[in-house]
Amino acid sequence: MKRWYNLNTLQRVLQDDLHTGILLSKNMETNFEEVATSGIWAEKHQAHLSAQREAVAIQSLPAGAAIEAMSRMGQQYIHEFSNSVASGHNNDCAQAAIATMVEFFGIGVHAEIPRNQHDSFNGRNYPDNEQFVDAIWRDYPTNAPFNWWTWKDQLKDALNGYGLRSGIGYAGAFGNGQEEWNNVYKWLQAGYPVVVLIDVNPILGKWGYHYTVLYNFDGTNVHLSNMAGNGIVPWHTFMEAWHCGSIPYPNNFVYITASR
Repeated sequence: MKRWYNLNTLQRVLQDDLHTGILLSKNMETNFEEVATSGIWAEKHQAHLSAQREAVAIQSLPAGAAIEAMSRMGQQYIHEFSNSVASGHNNDCAQAAIATMVEFFGIGVHAEIPRNQHDSFNGRNYPDNEQFVDAIWRDYPTNAPFNWWTWKDQLKDALNGYGLRSGIGYAGAFGNGQEEWNNVYKWLQAGYPVVVLIDVNPILGKWGYHYTVLYNFDGTNVHLSNMAGNGIVPWHTFMEAWHCGSIPYPNNFVYITASR
């Protein structure tokens, strides 16, 4: 069954679909043609066809994303939070990724924590790493069996709970990650970092799974937060790590998005 949309409500539909990870069908573009020429809508709407096609083409961007930002491939720099060692939590990389995201968007959570962590690169002060990540862990702790990791839905719930609009994407059972990368790439183009789940073995040569914030793609490498080394990883190596091939669907090519 085709999905028909009144052009006046398309923006709302796009917002709902984009943030729930439901992408508009490719036949939407054909539907726009049919709608414009059918006489159902006034001829004045025909002038909007190209704009509507563009809206479909940038299907994974959040509402309000600045089109002029499309030339960017992400943030050149992002203040990152790392695992909280002092807290004693073994697996709080998800909480560190959440901390990185909420501070990127300037969400004022846990204002009681002193902002005593000075970033000499951008000149700003940030919440104490240990206290901030630990506080987020108390709000949204690891919730997989044996506290091995945090389910992706917990990250989405945390970002939503802190006042952002978050969604989840992942590959189908036999997906190769190309569609997921195309979506993530568009978020980066618009200047939005994205949380991804990776297998660290292709990158670090050891077993483990890790949530990290992907904030930049320079055409050859992706730039990741909270990683050993400098976090700059060749794209092909990243795609292998992002596949998480040793764990089953639906944990392959996972990404969690957020916007205001």
